[in-house]
Parts: sequence; structure tokens; C-alpha cells
Amino acid sequence: MKKSQIIGKLNLDQSKLVNEIKNLNNSSKISEEYDEFSSGYWENLTLWNHNGNDENTEYSNFSGSAKKTKKTKEYPYINSLINKNFKVENLKMARIRMLSDAVLIPHKDFVELDRNQSYIRVFIPLNDAKQSFHCEENFVFRMRPGEIWHLNAESIHNAINFSPKRRISLCLDFAFDYEVTSLKEIFSEEGNILSNSNYEIEEIIRPNLDKKQINSLIFGVSQIINKYNFKELVFVLSKINFMYNIPANDFYDILLDICNRSKNNDLIKKAYNLKRYMIEKREFKERFEI
Repeated sequence: MKKSQIIGKLNLDQSKLVNEIKNLNNSSKISEEYDEFSSGYWENLTLWNHNGNDENTEYSNFSGSAKKTKKTKEYPYINSLINKNFKVENLKMARIRMLSDAVLIPHKDFVELDRNQSYIRVFIPLNDAKQSFHCEENFVFRMRPGEIWHLNAESIHNAINFSPKRRISLCLDFAFDYEVTSLKEIFSEEGNILSNSNYEIEEIIRPNLDKKQINSLIFGVSQIINKYNFKELVFVLSKINFMYNIPANDFYDILLDICNRSKNNDLIKKAYNLKRYMIEKREFKERFEI
């Protein structure tokens, strides 16, 4: 499976961006779809979607191109980055995503959607969040302002921000009825994309944990886990792959081992259901209470 990669770069105009970033930093959290994926502050502001309703934060399949919401008028410069640099014919959703003091549970995206479609997710950081990282399987990296990342959202991945400073990014989702052979298909010919195949990726190297240390972790948590702290411990365990050289893929093996050793059948069942929901199969509009 192909790793996420930098596919271009934008020169962000800070004089135009500064007030919009200020407004985003002052925005308040709203309840939205998939809140169960995260702890802390995680918010998506919808700029484009299938019906132009900015309160609709859920990605869905539909025919045709996305429609602008009223949020595009509140953030005209950020929206201009979409209009000027990307082909919107196959754009299905555009969101401003914010994360602070938060971690996402390892998961896969698009598992509830039509598998005959080809999905492309693009991330563009808009500010410099030095304590914010992304993990794809065992690849941990930091995305920097203006970098255009093609994220492999169909792999097991998660994200974290150890800081209260918000990580603010533009997230674009494209869908095609055919297999896309070149990512250049999403770029506008009139755009101002800096193209260079030699971008240096800021990969994060983490210390190893040996089997004895992992077993000690599993044993220790299995002694204290219960129905009252299950949710909190899930989010604590979701941070481990950012601090140590453990793939995000191992999260569910560790959680299931902990619950099995606890001999609590309700927790065992809940851990299996969480794994199914997050990385295997979930129905459209299905929700999971951790």
C-alpha cells in the first residue's frame, strides 16, 4: 500500500491568511459526525459538500460536484486556494480541520462507502503546529504549512496534537468513477502549485519498545481497565504509536490482549466491536459509543 506523500506546495499569502486563522482560533466547538474518533478538540468546518449546508459535516457519495456552503464567505482566502489550484469537478467535500490537545483513534476512512469509487484525500496545513503529528501504519510525520499531502486514508492511521495550539488544515476529498493514474488530475492548470519531487519529509523517529516492555504494559492496564475507564484508556493507548516505534496497526491487538487478560466479557466484546467499526466495516450513518 502506497505511503502518504507530498505532491506539491502552495505559497501561502500570510497577509491574507492571518485574519482567517485568527477567526478559526476563536471559533467554538460544535457537535458533529464521527466525534467518537477523537478526544480533546477536533472540529471540521465544511466549505463544500453535497448540499451546501455548512452544518452537514459527514462525507457521503453523490453524483456531480460539491456545492459551496456559507462558510466560504467567512473564509474567502482559504476558499480561493481551492478555486484557484484544484479542479472542482470531482471534489466531493472540502473542510477546515482543527485539532488541539487531542488524539484520534487508529482508523480507516471510506470503509462505509462504495468500493467501486476511487477516493483521493488531500491535506494542506495552514499554520505551523510543531507538536502535531500524523501516523500512517508505522510512518509518523509532521505536515508543514503549504505542503500539499496526498493522504492514504484507506490505511490504518491516526493523528495527534500534544499542544493547545490548534493545528489548522484544509482537507479536500475527491472521488472518481475510475482508477486515477495520476494525482495531477486534481490540479487546475491555472493554479500556482510548486512542483518538486525532492521534498524533504519530516519523519519522526521513535524509540523501540521490546516485547517484555509491551507485555508489562498489557499486563498492567489489564489489571485496572473496567467499564468506567475503558474510553479514557482507549485514548491513552492511541498515543503510544506517536511516542514509541509501534505501528498504529498494533493498537487493536494490544487493546484486545488487555481486555482478554482482564477476563471481562463485556470489555472483550466492546473491543472487538470497536475494531470492526474503526477499521473493518461500518454502515453509513452508523455510530459507536466508546
